[in-house]
Parts: sequence; structure tokens; C-alpha cells
Amino acid sequence: MNLSRTGPQNPDDYDLQSVAAHEMDEVLGIGGSGSFVGATYFGTGSPLNYPTGPVGSMDLFRYASNGVRSYTTSTSATAYFSIDGGKTKLRFFNQTQGADYGDWAPGQAGPPEVQDAYGTPGVDVDIGVNELTALNVVGYTLPTVPEPGTGTLFLGGLIVVGIICDAADK
Repeated sequence: MNLSRTGPQNPDDYDLQSVAAHEMDEVLGIGGSGSFVGATYFGTGSPLNYPTGPVGSMDLFRYASNGVRSYTTSTSATAYFSIDGGKTKLRFFNQTQGADYGDWAPGQAGPPEVQDAYGTPGVDVDIGVNELTALNVVGYTLPTVPEPGTGTLFLGGLIVVGIICDAADK
């Protein structure tokens, strides 16, 4: 395990920060436990294995095609993360038996991501846009910078309160 991101890195070891971010994402409901796909309470009567019990938060954003959710564990199936009803494929989900069905599939184009099913030794991976989008859709939001008018309004309110307090003291 590469414990630090400074200095020489062992190319055969995994980045501790990436591993920790991956596991924290799973605790927050994306990746891993964010999907109940493959659990014993899923039906087998349809090719998409419609759930007969609870679904994970990320299962609500798991699609096989536009408008069609995917709950199958078939290794030949393709399931992807989408926030617009399946129109846009943001990232493919893992369909490999023995790995988390809520993680991102291995071998996708683009740089490695924190929620990839399998880490990349020797590479420092930071949380990316797909993980941030997933966290957002399951209910977490990042703090935002207030609009410029907010600061002016707040300062104006403080001035008014100061004037009122000064008048009350006299």
C-alpha cells in the first residue's frame, strides 16, 4: 500500500487514499452496498431479474437501455449508470461475478476512477465526476460557493442590524 502521495511510489502497490475513498463511497451508498443486484431475493422470471425485495440506491440508476432498468447478474449483460432514464450512459456497472455489482466495470475508456471494481496499482486516483454525480443523486451534495449577491445581502443585513442596535443604545 502506498501510504503517501509524495515521493517515490511503489508501482506494484495501491494508493491508500484511493482505496479509502472507494470504501467510503460504498458506506455512503454508491458502489458495493449501493446495489442489491445478485441478492437472493431477486426474481428469476424475467431476463432482467426484477427485484422482489428492496433495491439499493444505485439500483435506481442502473439501466440496460433507454427507459429499461437492469437488475441482472448475467456476465453477458450490460448495465450502466444513468441519471436521465437511461438516455445517457455515464459509466458501465461491473457485471463480473465475485465483485460488487454497484462498482464501475473494469476496462472502460478514460482514466481510472475511485469506484472502479478493481484498483490500479501504482496510480493515484481521485474521486471523479461520476462518483460525485452518484453521491449527488443518492442525496449528498457538496458545499457550494454562494452567489455574489448573497454576500452583499448578508453584509447589508448586518449594517441594518448594527444601525438598529446603535439607535436602541441611544
